[in-house]
Amino acid sequence: GEANWFNRWRAGPDDARVVDGVLLARQGSDNDGWLYGLQLGTIAGPSKITLNYFRATGDDPSTRETNEDAQQGDSGISSGYVKNWAYLMYYLYGTGTNFNADGYGQPTNLHHVGARVDYGPAANMNFWVTGAYAWRDQPQAYRLGGSYALGIRPWTNDDLFRAQRGGVDRPVPDSAREIGWEIDLGLNWQILEGLIWNSMFAYWQPGSWWGYAYPNTAAIYRGTGGAAIGAGNRVLAISGAGREIAPLILIETSLLINF
Repeated sequence: GEANWFNRWRAGPDDARVVDGVLLARQGSDNDGWLYGLQLGTIAGPSKITLNYFRATGDDPSTRETNEDAQQGDSGISSGYVKNWAYLMYYLYGTGTNFNADGYGQPTNLHHVGARVDYGPAANMNFWVTGAYAWRDQPQAYRLGGSYALGIRPWTNDDLFRAQRGGVDRPVPDSAREIGWEIDLGLNWQILEGLIWNSMFAYWQPGSWWGYAYPNTAAIYRGTGGAAIGAGNRVLAISGAGREIAPLILIETSLLINF
């Protein structure tokens, strides 16, 4: 088990700006949250069974004080750790919320539950299968349809201000929490000393959150005849909200030679 609390704070005035005729002063930033998890397991003969849970708190718009909170982002679960639980949903796609400097997923604002079974019929061979399910901690921390110009981004105080005035912008509904589920199967086989064959099959079914948080770009381009639209066209950006996302499949194999 492990639990971590982090805080990033920057003092001093920042630039103020006018939103819909109202002056919004930004007086610094305060960004904090929790990361914690628990892992249990047992070994039975050549098999090992592991159960896992972790959570990374998101940036709750109901308690956020400044827009800088959203612009800074939140710390997420390490990409090297989540890689072993859901290769597509976590490691490659970062649940759509966070990535490290190398471009690999470092997901935040989520709950995860998972199970893994390893089976080693020989000392030089291991078969494994993982199952992972994830749901969003705070769906309303993200804006409906993301940002057509910038991709997904957190829901800011300015967005909340516009929504209260009856604007087009809305947060992702609280009911759209599901990030999805994934099953991965793999083989690690040391054929010879210094020669290892690794193979993996991954199947990920994205959940309801993706249909609300990301624009349906295929429908947008069909509707415009392939022409680009302005970044401010929020009506087109939220077309198809709540649609089902087709599953993603990955097959990866590698031969590692060590001299």
